[in-house]
Amino acid sequence: MRLASSGGRPATAAALAGRQHAIEGERQVTRKELAAAGRDAMKALLMRPSLRLVLGELIGCWGEKMIGERILVWPSNEYLCRRTGLSERAVRYGIRGLVDLTLITPKDSANGKRFAIKNRVGSVIDVFGFDLTPVYARRGEWVELVRAQDQQSEVRARLFDEVTICRRAIDEALGALARLSENAVTFLHSQLEELQARTPRRSLSTPMYTLEPIVDRWRSLRGEVEEAFYQAASGGKLCPLIESKPPTLLDGTLEQEASQEAGCVEDRSPIASNAPVELVVEACPSLSDFIETPQTEVDLVAAGRYLRSSLGAHGTVWDEAVQALGPINAAATVCLVFQLYNDDAASPTPKIRNPGGYLRAMVRMFVEGRSNVRHELMALIRKRAPPAP
Repeated sequence: MRLASSGGRPATAAALAGRQHAIEGERQVTRKELAAAGRDAMKALLMRPSLRLVLGELIGCWGEKMIGERILVWPSNEYLCRRTGLSERAVRYGIRGLVDLTLITPKDSANGKRFAIKNRVGSVIDVFGFDLTPVYARRGEWVELVRAQDQQSEVRARLFDEVTICRRAIDEALGALARLSENAVTFLHSQLEELQARTPRRSLSTPMYTLEPIVDRWRSLRGEVEEAFYQAASGGKLCPLIESKPPTLLDGTLEQEASQEAGCVEDRSPIASNAPVELVVEACPSLSDFIETPQTEVDLVAAGRYLRSSLGAHGTVWDEAVQALGPINAAATVCLVFQLYNDDAASPTPKIRNPGGYLRAMVRMFVEGRSNVRHELMALIRKRAPPAP
């Protein structure tokens, strides 16, 4: 035997607040407009599936006829269970959740039943059930919440993209630094692993207040790694080019190696002699914007090693160029490609999309004897010279 409901419902502030919402003027609302407001409310409030189902069915059973400027419906729990596939308990919890969100307002009868009151001609004059007016009356609020969520999602996506950019830059810099300083790489690798363990996976539910400090730490670590590589490569002339070499003997050793390697390459390469440092500096004025202007061949080799990674070229490209052309001409080739890439980037229609691959192709062209670095540097100077009167 089932007991009849007493019709009692606990009073809540949300239920009373729902009665304060009204539709402006004598506006006539269509089911399509009400459904659109309901979808925005579902998205804005991040409603769980059961609440979405119940609200969707409440909207769907409205007959597009307003009663006293209110949107009233009176479906039974049995009808909602049949339409949604939920249990009666889930439907009751769903209705309670919608009331707590101030989306619907209950309008109970004396015995708790839901029904419509009709006049003698069959027209509905009053209803005991649910008032959906707050769903439509708060449509502006839903739009603002959805817009704020979309903006937050865009910011979150950019932050995750920044993490990816920093991680790739750190990996590249650590790979280049490993050939110069093993001790620095070991220390920085430990920091990288610790930061990777703290970084959450890309997700729409990641809180912004936890993601922003992690992105700041990624940026800081990237700066530390790139500065360590810059200093290890003698970019700031504050430490040796290769840490394993004695500092007092570094300059003499590099000059000796440069002359020896250039001599070895001279027998099997079409390059007749090394490109003068002054010729490289004159043909490549963009060098002064990124590094200190090379004064000696040692400075030129250091600049070539540094700019190679800036072009995104793999370390094997540098090794191939040194073996085939010698360290001086290899560094001059890197500076040449660096200048060509900067000139191309400043043009309206850039053509060099992969400067690292362009460097490899240039090196192999010189090795095959189709041109040489001196010729290309002179052509670059002539191209930049003003036309004769």
